[in-house]
Amino acid sequence: MQENWRIGGVYDESILEWANQNSFTQLQFDLVPTSLSFVQLYRIQEIMEKLPDMTSCDVYLNFQNEKQGSIEYILNEVKKSSPSYEKNLKLLFTDILEKSFYEKFNIPFSVDVDSLEFAKKVVKTELNKELLISFTTLEFLHGRNQDQDFLKEIFKLKQEFEFDVYIKLPWEFDKISSIFDFYHFDGYLLNVNTYVENSYRQFNAKKASEYLESIKFQLRN
Repeated sequence: MQENWRIGGVYDESILEWANQNSFTQLQFDLVPTSLSFVQLYRIQEIMEKLPDMTSCDVYLNFQNEKQGSIEYILNEVKKSSPSYEKNLKLLFTDILEKSFYEKFNIPFSVDVDSLEFAKKVVKTELNKELLISFTTLEFLHGRNQDQDFLKEIFKLKQEFEFDVYIKLPWEFDKISSIFDFYHFDGYLLNVNTYVENSYRQFNAKKASEYLESIKFQLRN
């Protein structure tokens, strides 16, 4: 089965070009002000203008503990500047808020989860199309022999509520066979960070390609 690949932390056109060359079908912009990958609205609009050949590409806007009004404003501005992408826009929340807050925007959303308790709360809505689980979370649970129980419950929820399960991978990925050989995940997220930069906000496409090749090789074998 085919997996989807998403590149997160996009802040300039060189990342967009690399993602396109490597068949990434999803982009993610980081709108968390404290993040090193934070990108301002006007840059998102400029970068999205370079997407004419990627109209099937999904675009995620990542928010964390942001006010409703700010999210609505950014969403409306992106829709106005890139109307052809309105149906491709999705939200990612990397916080722990009430499900009712995520539903306010009437747009498909993904939630970063690290506990079953939170997962069980947020999946009970048609707008929740994805749970994002960090590889770091899986490593932590694996070290305590809790990863299998956790994933079994996640996939039971998936079967009942019909959402995707994505894994946020590190560039220096070291496969855990007992997880990746027995579970099929719908997609993978890689966030641009210092592992694939020459210096601050200087993306190194060659290094990113080398890491990506290693990751895909491990997932295939």
